[in-house]
Amino acid sequence: MGFAVIHAVLIEKIELPQEQLTIIDPAYPPAGRRIWVLEQFEMGWRLACQQTIVIAPPM
Repeated sequence: MGFAVIHAVLIEKIELPQEQLTIIDPAYPPAGRRIWVLEQFEMGWRLACQQTIVIAPPM
């Protein structure tokens, strides 16, 4: 029996005019906050969609 690794990130802020996301990601200490360009985040999400849970704020 194996173990499943779950990686969860929280979308803290979406800035559509700049096409940026602020992500809280515990894998990136110390603060865990990263700013992603929307296009890069979408590409990374497609690559990691089986391993990452994204928690987004209500729109």
